[in-house]
Amino acid sequence: MEWRNAFAHGKVQHDSMQGCFIKYYSGGSKQLKLTDEFWSDLEGVFKECSELIKEAEVKIESVEIDK
Repeated sequence: MEWRNAFAHGKVQHDSMQGCFIKYYSGGSKQLKLTDEFWSDLEGVFKECSELIKEAEVKIESVEIDK
């Protein structure tokens, strides 16, 4: 949820020394560096969520078939 809030309400900025980052507020002022590692982690979270949704769909479909 914090990432969602950061991108929905924060400001993406660029500094020639620090690179890209987003400044936002979540219980206090925060700054998140937008590195390759960050984007890889974010992609991994999305993939995990996608797999969980697929598993849930399969279980729901099997319950509906059993009715």
